[in-house]
Amino acid sequence: MRNLKKNSLLILLAFPVLMISCREVAVPRPKGYFRIDLPAREYISFNSDFKQATDLPLSFEYPSYGKISFQSDAYSEPGWFNIDFNSYKARIYLTYKNVHNDLESLMEQTYTTTFKKLMQ
Repeated sequence: MRNLKKNSLLILLAFPVLMISCREVAVPRPKGYFRIDLPAREYISFNSDFKQATDLPLSFEYPSYGKISFQSDAYSEPGWFNIDFNSYKARIYLTYKNVHNDLESLMEQTYTTTFKKLMQ
């Protein structure tokens, strides 16, 4: 009888403790996204100020933290240049071509130089 009273008392004390300790509800955390702090918006005008760009009839503005670089390898042609963003390890490839009813061949050339070489 004494053991039964001890067990009953133990169960009565353990039950409220277990009920109180299990009250915290798990809440899923939201997904986190990385943050890129961009510098102030300042732009530089690209026009015929560059020696290599004198034959290009175009002008545009690009961010001041980017640098224009002209390709000088065996595959490059006039009108191929890049905007490099060294602090972000990024590069934008730009190409200027005159279109004289040969848009389909220019698109095929673009596909060949970018995708077919990557697939090999």
